Amino acid sequence: PDVSEMKLFNNNLKHLPPSICKVTALTSLALSDNMLQDLPHELGLLEHLASLIISRNSLEVFPDKLVHLSSLTELRADMNMIQSLPNQFGELINLKILQIDHNNLENLPMSLMNMSALEYLNLEFNNLILVPAVHNMR
Repeated sequence: PDVSEMKLFNNNLKHLPPSICKVTALTSLALSDNMLQDLPHELGLLEHLASLIISRNSLEVFPDKLVHLSSLTELRADMNMIQSLPNQFGELINLKILQIDHNNLENLPMSLMNMSALEYLNLEFNNLILVPAVHNMR
């Protein structure tokens, strides 16, 4: 059987192998409480991934390729050191939960306005100077 859920939290992982994309049936990937410094761009190939939990790591960059995760409904990336989000971040149009608090974000991409499915948004404890209009959000 294909693995659909992978829980790797509370380990000492610094890097995730690109071969993770070979687990094509993956719908949930939990990587919290590690020491991840980056994520492989190949994660963007996991077309069935609905939940990505990367909280409490050492991530500074959110990989551009992850905006292609069209099935993603939950993204928890709190308590990292993420400085910015890709301009195309709003392409995650099925995202319902976005928890990206306790990072180093100074601004948000304008494409965030396109995320009409968003039900929960947590941006607290960042360094935000400006928040784009959120008129399309419910």
